[in-house]
Amino acid sequence: MFSFVCLSMLLASVGQTASSQPACINPSPQQGEMRVNCWSQSQPLSLAGEWQLHYQSQDNQEHYQGPMAVPGLWRTRRTPLPGMGEGQYRLILHFPQTVSGAALQLPWMSAARRAFITIDGQRTPLLDVGYRQRRAAQADYRHPLLQLPPLSGRVLLEVDVYSNFSLNGGMYGPPVLGDYQLLLRQHQKQKTLATALGTLIFMFALVNLVFWGLRDYGRGFLLLAALGTDISLRILINDSDVLEDFLPRFSVAADTYFGWVLFLGGAALGAAYFRTIYPRIIPRWLCIAAVLFSLIGLTLLFTSPIPVVQSYGEFYRPMVALLALALTLMLVRGYLRGQREVLYSLLSGMVVLVSFMFETLYFHFQARATPFLAYGLGWLVFLMIETWQMSRRFRRSMERAERLSSRNQMLEDIALRDPLTELGNRRAFDQRFEQEVKRHRLRYPGSQGPLLGLALIDLDLFKRINDEHGHDVGDQALQAVAAVLRERVRDEDFAARVGGEEFCLLMPDCGRDSARQTAERLRRYIETLALGSAKGPLSISASIGVAVLLPNMSRHDLLRNADRALYRAKDSGRNRSVCYWEMETEPDRDKEPSA
Repeated sequence: MFSFVCLSMLLASVGQTASSQPACINPSPQQGEMRVNCWSQSQPLSLAGEWQLHYQSQDNQEHYQGPMAVPGLWRTRRTPLPGMGEGQYRLILHFPQTVSGAALQLPWMSAARRAFITIDGQRTPLLDVGYRQRRAAQADYRHPLLQLPPLSGRVLLEVDVYSNFSLNGGMYGPPVLGDYQLLLRQHQKQKTLATALGTLIFMFALVNLVFWGLRDYGRGFLLLAALGTDISLRILINDSDVLEDFLPRFSVAADTYFGWVLFLGGAALGAAYFRTIYPRIIPRWLCIAAVLFSLIGLTLLFTSPIPVVQSYGEFYRPMVALLALALTLMLVRGYLRGQREVLYSLLSGMVVLVSFMFETLYFHFQARATPFLAYGLGWLVFLMIETWQMSRRFRRSMERAERLSSRNQMLEDIALRDPLTELGNRRAFDQRFEQEVKRHRLRYPGSQGPLLGLALIDLDLFKRINDEHGHDVGDQALQAVAAVLRERVRDEDFAARVGGEEFCLLMPDCGRDSARQTAERLRRYIETLALGSAKGPLSISASIGVAVLLPNMSRHDLLRNADRALYRAKDSGRNRSVCYWEMETEPDRDKEPSA
């Protein structure tokens, strides 16, 4: 019902529009004349049709005088004329009544041009862009609207074109008459639309560049960003007057070179992007062919005259269109073979590839550029879908990487943790020991400042506990000692189980007194531990050896000194702590400690 109402309203509006149209229609120019029967200036008046042309080739070998279709290039006539030459267009307009406030909008041309208007025998110059100097390459690419005097009776409009830079001599589009303010508003509207479209495409390019920065090995993001930048610059430079606001003297040569660079680069970037994203679907030869054709064109662009590049373009455009068609068919084949991830790229790629092929072939056969909306919106849809799809892939890959990192961290923790006591194991101790020694030497290079302490803790007669009370009780004893080492030391200290009943404690940034006090405090806590067993209560004790790192001492020396202090504690009757620096003599390592 809603659709029927909308359709009825649409048909009614069309009927109202049709009934409001003027009763008379202005005929198109024929044989260089046009009768303006009715024109209210509320709508622009296109001067497309047959103009009179007086043509002379640059080498003076060919001449022509007669009707010429506008828009149209000299080389696209049924009987082609050389693209480089001089042409004088003439159109006689008949106005039954005076028209004031009108303006003339000439199409852009890669040539020098000038314009005159003759009313009542008075010839008035309107424009001269590089024509007097005969320098088409240096002529301004754009020009302002041409304000006209009041038009009445017989009016002669003359447009002279001089082309010695490009093969595309002629008029690319029809001149347009219209109210000056109306044409100015339409021009500003088109400029705003092109700017908005180019800016929006560039924003998607920046989004992909940010994704590439977050994941520096994602070449797809970088290629998509480069492709979006290429398209946005093409719209902003070649299809709008935005650049004219900053560079009012932007020349025909500069526009031509920019246009070719962006066109050649866009084709290569597009092929490289699809090859990067779908390497199993898009063969390498297709990407190589597109890049090779583009590199040949770029080489000619910077080493040869523009006519040579344009002649190469007659071969390049159909080849690129065929490659685009082949790429589309390969995406379709990949989807039909079960690779469902290609669906979104296929849908977005179909839009842009069809518009790209249409644009390429249209310019090839008509020698005119399509409006920027013909391909700009297609590229915008493509970039939106591809950016969404790439960001979704990026998010999934980041989630996989996070899961993998978490799993690796878990495995690393398992590899560095003693499963019984939940303290670090020997491997963890060795790593932390090396790190603490390096950090201590960097932080305190001289003899001044805190020291790095090391305590070796060994449970006394632990084998007897296992033999008499069982290994379960022995495990309880180890866990109880580990709990003391976790709870009764500083946060920066590091405890690890390095053997069966052996523990190590690293004490960064401590003095001799604090190292001694910590070792003695731990020994007393261990001494007070009470364990239950089948044979009754069981108490345990530990012997502790303490040493500190001095200048010019290696970590192996520190470990050896702490071990000697531990041996002295064992030899002195166990259940005591001994500091290496307080020992008067070295212990006798060949003598076994007393039971």
